[in-house]
Formats: sequence, structure tokens, C-alpha cells
Amino acid sequence: MNIVLVHPYIKVREVDTYLSEPLGLLCLASYVEEIFGQEVDISILDLYALGARNPKKEGDFHCLGINDEKTIADKLHELAPDLIGITCNFTAYAKDSLEVAQLIKRNFPKVPIVIGGAHPSIEGAAILRQSPAIDYVVKGEGEITFANLIRHLRGEMAREAVNGLAYRVDGKVVFNPPQ
Repeated sequence: MNIVLVHPYIKVREVDTYLSEPLGLLCLASYVEEIFGQEVDISILDLYALGARNPKKEGDFHCLGINDEKTIADKLHELAPDLIGITCNFTAYAKDSLEVAQLIKRNFPKVPIVIGGAHPSIEGAAILRQSPAIDYVVKGEGEITFANLIRHLRGEMAREAVNGLAYRVDGKVVFNPPQ
């Protein structure tokens, strides 16, 4: 199974805005590698880092990172994802994360997209109601929940048994118990 974790670009008013490394994604990738070993291939696509030093002016905002749909799709095609995870730690950048999800879903309509981080942990229901591109929301600390989502997608456990997961069933948002 090929898994790609995405650190989105951000759009800011102040060009001197900086993000640190995506430590949450690094921890998640490390945990998944430890649990599944060679059974999964996990990569991080850091759209912010790939273009943050070359901001693009977009109206009143600056885009820090790569936001070109073709470039992102090409990079993802190289990685051939079976599952895509997107981080969204800051409410101020939630729109950017959801925009990335929509862009990815247009190009990879059959690949499940999961979002996690501080913002989805708080606003998971709203995200699932507003963004059809998002298939799953991980609430809270994500390592165990994400590993169990992988197990679910591999047919090893029921979706309802993945604690900490939110998703849609017949258009209604469902929250499993917390992890």
C-alpha cells in the first residue's frame, strides 16, 4: 500500500510567515513504518517546503508553497497513492488544506483522503459536511487511529471499530468513539 502524507501550501497576507517542519506527519510516518514495515510505502509531500521560498502573489495574499494543480498531480502520480493524508493544524490555514483536498480528489477520485490535525479534531463534522473531497477525519492523536484506518482499508477491521475516526454514511456524519 502506498501512502502519501501531504503538508499543504498556505496563503498569507504577510510574506514573512513561516511554518516549521511537519513534525506531526513525520511522527505519523515513523509510527506507520514501525507498525507495518515493508507492507506499506509511506511518503511525505511537503508542498509548503517545495515552494515557500518563492512566494506567489495572489490578490491580497501570498501563496507559500506549490499550489499548481498540474505540478501537485504529477508529483502524486509518481508516488501512486492508495491513501492520502492531509494535515491541517491551524484554523487560519484550514481553507488551504481543504483546497488541496479538492485539487487532489479531482485528480485521484478513487483514492481515499483523510485529514487530521488540530483543526479537524475540533471541526471534523463541519469539514465532512462542507468538503466532499474528504473521506475521513482523524480526531485527536492520530497514530493509532491512522494505523487502524489502514487496517480497515486493507480489509482487516471494520470501519466502525476504528476509534477516533469520523466519516459519512448515507450523507450523515458518523463519529466513532474517541481513541
